[in-house]
Amino acid sequence: MTAQAVSHTHETCRHEFYSMSCDEFEQLIQRANDRCEICSVPSHATKHGKLHIDHDARLGNWAVRGLLCSRCNTLLANGTVFRPEAERYLGNVWRTESSHDRAVFRPDPWTAWKEQLRLLSARPVDRAARNVAIVQATREGMRQRDIVAATGLNREQVRRIVRTAEAGEE
Repeated sequence: MTAQAVSHTHETCRHEFYSMSCDEFEQLIQRANDRCEICSVPSHATKHGKLHIDHDARLGNWAVRGLLCSRCNTLLANGTVFRPEAERYLGNVWRTESSHDRAVFRPDPWTAWKEQLRLLSARPVDRAARNVAIVQATREGMRQRDIVAATGLNREQVRRIVRTAEAGEE
C-alpha cells in the first residue's frame, strides 16, 4: 500500500465509528490487500477512490466484515449475494462475535443531538425549535446524513433550514 493510500484512508478516521483503532484498520487494509474483498477492484480504481467498511447492521457497527467497493457494498446491503466470492467473503468476516468483547467502544458524540432532533421532529408544533437544533448541531460539526436520519427530513430540507438561518444572521 502506498503512503498516499494510507493518508487517504485515515483522513477522517471513519473507522472509529466502527469501534476500530487505526492499527486495526491498517490490519483490515492489509488483509484486503487494499482491494474490494469481493470483486478485487483496487481502492484507487473505485468510484470514490476508496473502499468502504462493511458491517453487519443487524449486529451493530462493531460487526465489521471487511472492505468493499461501493458497488459490492450496495449490493450486499440490499441482501444480494451475487457471486461465489460474496459467499466466501461472508464466511470470512473480520470481526466475529468472539472478537466483539475485545472491541474498544467509543461513544457516538452525536447521541444527545440525535435524540433531541428525533424528539423535536416527532412534534410538528415544535418546528422552530427543531430548526434551531438542526442549525446548532450543524455548527458543532454533526454530519447532515446523521441529521437526516434523526429527523426524517431529506438532505435538501436540512440544507434549506441551515441556509435560511445563515441568511437571517447576515
